[in-house]
Amino acid sequence: MTESGFVNRDLFERYLKGHFTNHMGLVKGTDKPKTLILYDGHKSHVSLTLI
Repeated sequence: MTESGFVNRDLFERYLKGHFTNHMGLVKGTDKPKTLILYDGHKSHVSLTLI
């Protein structure tokens, strides 16, 4: 959580790389399930790292 209570780019990247990938089984060396991720275009959801 950020001090402001809002999601920022760093927090969103940490969520996707950590929590989301762990729970979706997107760990290196495992079979990857078909997953559709929908973005809403919010500035905190857009970064070169995530692309």
